[in-house]
Amino acid sequence: MPQRPLLFGALLYSCFALGLACPARTAYAEQPSAAAAAATSEVTVKSKLGSELRLSLADIEKMPAMDVRVSFHSMHGEETATYTGPLLWDVLAKAQAFDPAKPRSRVGSVVKLIGHDGYTVALAMGEIDPEFEGKRVILAYRKDGERLPKQELRLIVPGDKRGGRSVRNVATIVVE
Repeated sequence: MPQRPLLFGALLYSCFALGLACPARTAYAEQPSAAAAAATSEVTVKSKLGSELRLSLADIEKMPAMDVRVSFHSMHGEETATYTGPLLWDVLAKAQAFDPAKPRSRVGSVVKLIGHDGYTVALAMGEIDPEFEGKRVILAYRKDGERLPKQELRLIVPGDKRGGRSVRNVATIVVE
């Protein structure tokens, strides 16, 4: 059995060297602390401009909300639902995560959303910027009129054929 640890070590080395995702690598990824995981209805928004803002579920519910009806393939089959929440763009504006006077600077920016479990997705800022594509991406707190489990927040990206960018239990939003 001495070969098993050697093979596992080689696999880990290969994953790190090639920049591939592997279980051991995700354990070291930027993940919220256990204390942050307990506060599931709170999100932190950080930006390259140096701003950082924590928003509670109550703060997010005070923002103008919209309903977005989506259908996508998930690992549980076809999912169709209506989600409610503010535009992700409005959340970023509230956090002053971009310079409104410089639209061209936003085109090269990326918005990363990280769930409490470390699951991470990225969106191009131009995808959600109303001066460019203006996609109605929301940070949902309701599904079909009911509060999401554990008062979590969920990213909803209309038009996606698969639910891969539908981050559950969003903890952190970073504009880079």
